[in-house]
Amino acid sequence: EAYYRVLTTAAQDHIFVVNRDDRVGYVNQAAAEQLRSTPDRVIGRLRTEIFPPQVAERQAENLRKVLTEGKPVYAEGKTMYLDREVWLSTWLAPIPDEDGNVTAVLGLSRDMTARKRAEDELRATEQRLRVVMSNLPLVLWASNRDGVATFCAGQALQAVGVTPLEVVGQGFKEIEFEPFRGLTEHVRRALAGESFSSQ
Repeated sequence: EAYYRVLTTAAQDHIFVVNRDDRVGYVNQAAAEQLRSTPDRVIGRLRTEIFPPQVAERQAENLRKVLTEGKPVYAEGKTMYLDREVWLSTWLAPIPDEDGNVTAVLGLSRDMTARKRAEDELRATEQRLRVVMSNLPLVLWASNRDGVATFCAGQALQAVGVTPLEVVGQGFKEIEFEPFRGLTEHVRRALAGESFSSQ
């Protein structure tokens, strides 16, 4: 037991136990620090005293599921820690007594806020890039090794009355309109490592 206590105390993940009466039975140091508190000041408190109503209700749904079904639950979502909004990935697992009755829920949450922000920034960057490429006065395209279009954009598509959706996912052999007709051979040469230009 001493080893487990050292591990949970040193862990950077938030480890906690919520009893059937909805009181906190245990929190490790990392979880308490998110609340700008200490474990001894959190343990014993009602969970609804710690989190805002909307967050507490969402947590309650997952806790009830574990308590009634006795099976682990995984959840991701935003959580308010005082005045800070964080993204958490959380595993909840049942804690049974000697008779197999679930008496509490063990939780392990990992702060994924930085990852979520990076994903959001990447999506925003991709969207900006997509807008820029869509407004270039030419046609940009990409294909896989099978000669199937995986990307298509550019303002020049309007001149031939084509949309990206009509190109992406199609093999160049099957596309009957310019400038894509006949690109199969060019793709083959490019994949073979040859550099060239065509008009």
